[in-house]
Amino acid sequence: MEKITNTQKKRESAITEIVGVSAEIEHELLENIKRIFDAQPLYKYERPKTSEEKLLIADLNGRMQEFVRRFGGSPISLISDHIHFFDEEKMTLEIKEKLKDSGGFFSNDSQEIWILPWPKNLLRRAQNIAHEMIHFNSWNSYIKSLDKATVKTGGFTVSIKGNKERIFETVDEGIVATLVKLFDQEFFRDISVLKSQVQERQDIIEAVKQQNPETDYSDVGYAQIKRLESGEDEADLQWYPQSDDRKYISILVEEIYEKNKLQFSSPREVFDIFARTIFTGDFKPVAQLIEKTFGSGAFKRIAEETKKVFKTSEI
Repeated sequence: MEKITNTQKKRESAITEIVGVSAEIEHELLENIKRIFDAQPLYKYERPKTSEEKLLIADLNGRMQEFVRRFGGSPISLISDHIHFFDEEKMTLEIKEKLKDSGGFFSNDSQEIWILPWPKNLLRRAQNIAHEMIHFNSWNSYIKSLDKATVKTGGFTVSIKGNKERIFETVDEGIVATLVKLFDQEFFRDISVLKSQVQERQDIIEAVKQQNPETDYSDVGYAQIKRLESGEDEADLQWYPQSDDRKYISILVEEIYEKNKLQFSSPREVFDIFARTIFTGDFKPVAQLIEKTFGSGAFKRIAEETKKVFKTSEI
């Protein structure tokens, strides 16, 4: 894997660099992308944001910049116009079906984030926004490869074969989903519009733990009390999303830590190397660590086993 280094240029869009072209062409292309970044229209499927949502986005953006710098990244400042909320009443059945399992998505090409109208609670919505903000702040670049085909990197992923395949997809999503959990647990309690829901989550978890003290509830991302038809109250616990992706990266990190305990003080120290990769674009440290731990060719094997192949309609 070619090393992609973070030059710490002033970041003016989600795209950090374009490799394989002259400096003049790169500058022109980045200027065009910046114009797309700056021009955020109101779309026909979109609803206006509430004042509460605007406050939430501003607060998330400020804290996200601090978070990204921790891992060596160059954060981009986002405003509420970059976040688009689907209006469920304006969505076609086809769009609803296609996006039914998604909480949101980020587009490199249009320089925007879209958030789905489900679930309805603000805490879950904040987690979805944070997830896509991390993708936005990742090292995103266009690269001209040796065979003249244009490929695209996004965080840990690399799009290949005309964007029909994306290697390291599971690794990237596992890192981002884990970072969302860490970001939530550190910052959400201090965000004014989220404080009540974060406190409610904690209170419900504490109450449930008294009944099941042996159960680990650290993965609960949202909790509420639901009134049953019988009139009784029941705790509704919902886990942080993408448990399979997070489990994959957790197992990988743990295995590396176990085999390199003289080098690392904790699995978190290993995870931070993966996290730095998605924000800096520098694959060399993590690739060397994986090859050292699992043997020659291991990095390529992980790329293959974690790739996603897209259907024609998804490209």
